[in-house]
Amino acid sequence: MELIPEENNESNIHNLSFNDSIIDESDEIKNEKIQKIQKRVYDFETSLIRECNSYGWSRGIRKACDLYRENLELSIKLDKLLNDNENYKRENIKLQELINKKTPIRRYDALDDISTPDIIPETL
Repeated sequence: MELIPEENNESNIHNLSFNDSIIDESDEIKNEKIQKIQKRVYDFETSLIRECNSYGWSRGIRKACDLYRENLELSIKLDKLLNDNENYKRENIKLQELINKKTPIRRYDALDDISTPDIIPETL
């Protein structure tokens, strides 16, 4: 069974919503980023369709597989970096607790309010 794509210039891919990946930003910046992402997806889709129509589906599938492989490699790298980041956070918390334990607690002393002019008058 051979898969034959529909010849449709309207793309379903570029209509995806990317709101979940862009958070805590102003609406204008969000919309700008979403439009950039959608444009890049649309450009990729049209170039892939052109390549498939020009050179055949095997070349388009190979390109898609290469991109999928690269995506998986980046996903693994991202997971490793996130894991390293969590380890650094845990280590930072441990070191902060250690610093807090080793630092003596300073209590209020009335002598702290005394300044140099109190001890040595300026008229000398």
